Amino acid sequence: MHPSDATGLVVVTQLQPISVIFTLPESELTAVQSALNAGLVRIFAMSRDDNRQLAEGTLAVLDNQISQTTGTMRLKGTFPNQDRALWPGKFLNIRLLAHTEPNVVTVPSGPLQRGPDAYYAYIVKPDSTVEARPLKVGHVSDGAAIVADGLAAGEKVVTTGQYRLQPGARVAANSTAAKD
Repeated sequence: MHPSDATGLVVVTQLQPISVIFTLPESELTAVQSALNAGLVRIFAMSRDDNRQLAEGTLAVLDNQISQTTGTMRLKGTFPNQDRALWPGKFLNIRLLAHTEPNVVTVPSGPLQRGPDAYYAYIVKPDSTVEARPLKVGHVSDGAAIVADGLAAGEKVVTTGQYRLQPGARVAANSTAAKD
């Protein structure tokens, strides 16, 4: 073994805290910069199938270059990793919380339909009939959509079978569909 050898006897890796390097599309640069300017940016390490949160950490560094070949920027996050849920070389999906919209109405994105002028959804009226109501939709992410206008908190939206409906049709709630 010599100091100039490329391989060593041992590799030392810090586990607590642990750092993760990940990429985002360059189109997200402005949102990430705004979040960093506002303060601490939370990130979440998700399982490979994106169904389970493994850890919560913070964004530590935003690289100062965008890759010309991939159109992505590199970021580095740090996680306390007290339970050692994260391990070097483990595949993760990272979610970055760039902005939070407080006090908004959300609906599952599935019931939203595209009309000639705007999105719409079938809303259940108090008499159990439906109306097709135009909605002003904001951000759509992870199967949920922010409704900026056209729907009040507590109103019921048809989530399945809406393709067979017409305005004025009578509907009944299906408790098995509501649990999905």
